[in-house]
Amino acid sequence: MMDQKKLNKAQRHLNLEQLAQARPDLHEKVKAKSMNLRDAMIEAGLRKPTVVVPTNDLNAAAAKLSENFELSELIPLLQQHDA
Repeated sequence: MMDQKKLNKAQRHLNLEQLAQARPDLHEKVKAKSMNLRDAMIEAGLRKPTVVVPTNDLNAAAAKLSENFELSELIPLLQQHDA
């Protein structure tokens, strides 16, 4: 079984290859270290943006969600899950 460091390295290599095929311009920016791989993958549409929401502090969770979504989007979803 491969250890986590080797898995991460292998995944990074696969992501770089995928980026090179899809968006050579962004691949060049990653190689030049003017852009990180995660942001390049998101811009290329190869990865969805994610956010970490703290679960031990409701105010912090609400703040993080409101940074990324409109309140008009969140309220119906919260009401739907409250039922």
